[in-house]
Amino acid sequence: MSVLGTVGIVVGLAVIVLMALAPTLVDLNERHPVRERDESPAMRANKNRQPLDLRMVRQGPYVRT
Repeated sequence: MSVLGTVGIVVGLAVIVLMALAPTLVDLNERHPVRERDESPAMRANKNRQPLDLRMVRQGPYVRT
């Protein structure tokens, strides 16, 4: 048996196991739904940021005028 055949058998068995566990996983998801997280302080801080005004940035000596 070749390596490709062995890999195919292992992947096939893994798919069968996942199909057998799917009803259990769905039941767990319904019993314990994912809670929505509050926005992190970093996300709230980013919402209040203003865009950078490039007129205020000092231009170097290599900038074309």
